[in-house]
Amino acid sequence: MINGDPGSGKSVVLRLLAQRLKRLPDVTVAAINHPQSNLADFYRELGDIFGVPLRPSNRWGGFKALRERWLHHLESNLCRAVLLIDEAQEMPVQVLSELRLLASARFDSQSLLCVVLAGTPA
Repeated sequence: MINGDPGSGKSVVLRLLAQRLKRLPDVTVAAINHPQSNLADFYRELGDIFGVPLRPSNRWGGFKALRERWLHHLESNLCRAVLLIDEAQEMPVQVLSELRLLASARFDSQSLLCVVLAGTPA
């Protein structure tokens, strides 16, 4: 988590982090562009980012498809996908909760997705 006042360089840090991570083999780096999106739009954006065709009307199907994609990525590359979220303080609580559920497996003992949140203090 990157936390700081407006103008303190959080977005710059995320940009530099993304550039460095993209140089690593077998690492998928993505960024959420609309953190204030509702749950359906959040799923649409994740599907677009990770190349998984999703129908937001079928939330369970989208949830399952994304988790399977990330699990397959972990098993085949021994690396994980990284999701960068700038302005995370704008994310609705419901979307943050869904992201937490999406990002882990086996009763939170396995991380499927590394999430970096950047935002201002509440």
